[in-house]
Amino acid sequence: LGLRPEEYQALKWEDFDEQKGTLKIDRTYYENRKERYWKFEDVKTISSRRTLHLSTSQIELLKIQRKRVKA
Repeated sequence: LGLRPEEYQALKWEDFDEQKGTLKIDRTYYENRKERYWKFEDVKTISSRRTLHLSTSQIELLKIQRKRVKA
């Protein structure tokens, strides 16, 4: 999908819309190893805030993973 590591590490289940088959990208994961903390931040630019359309197989894999996480 062309996601940066900081973007996919910041994903939450609420970003996945199973009905529309989309994934919303609007935050990033930031880690400061020197000072030993991490946080979520908004994406840096407006163009980085986007909605990705997933394939049928990607949707199915995410649905399976969500069931595993809930179990």
